Amino acid sequence: MLNMKIILLLRAGLDDEVHTSLGQALLAFHALLVSPTDEKVEDWLEFMYRGTEKLALSPNHDGLSRPVFEVSENAESTPTIQDDLLVAQTDLILGLLRMNFLPRLRFILGLNRLGDMINPTLDILIRVARHSVFAASKIIECQGLLDNVVSQINAQEPNPRAVKLLKVLCQSSRENALGLVEARHLVPLARFFIIDGPTFFPEPT
Repeated sequence: MLNMKIILLLRAGLDDEVHTSLGQALLAFHALLVSPTDEKVEDWLEFMYRGTEKLALSPNHDGLSRPVFEVSENAESTPTIQDDLLVAQTDLILGLLRMNFLPRLRFILGLNRLGDMINPTLDILIRVARHSVFAASKIIECQGLLDNVVSQINAQEPNPRAVKLLKVLCQSSRENALGLVEARHLVPLARFFIIDGPTFFPEPT
């Protein structure tokens, strides 16, 4: 599929002015990137020993991600679409990050008339945040993106996916957590600090 350049077509679909086409492209990315089963496993792992640290304790992708992500950045020619496709073939999420994927998701979150696209967009952002510390940092660095995420928490009916995204970003690294605190993105989460204990907790052996 990557060799057929379908990813480029889907990415172009996110720029479509026709909201129907934009929505279908987003749902295609959701089906491609998000696995509900994997997400349930990720949630379950948090109840295990040091489970909340699993992303921060995972192998450091920065040393691998940055050279791939920045391919052709130091070349004489400017980066091309072909460079983006090459990165996507190596790592799909890193390739999408090069294609201004996050600013487009920010745009979708800011459109109130695309309310049915909010949850798929947040699901995709959670998946990107779980990819690596590097990818989580890119979400935090995307200007205005977290403001739109926080607006989903401040809504009359707070979106639990938005809360979950901020939680995953905080778990990714100490630096990312401090960045969120300094930007005061975590203030709306104060209402969620009282948490009921899990209904199941494995007995120590």
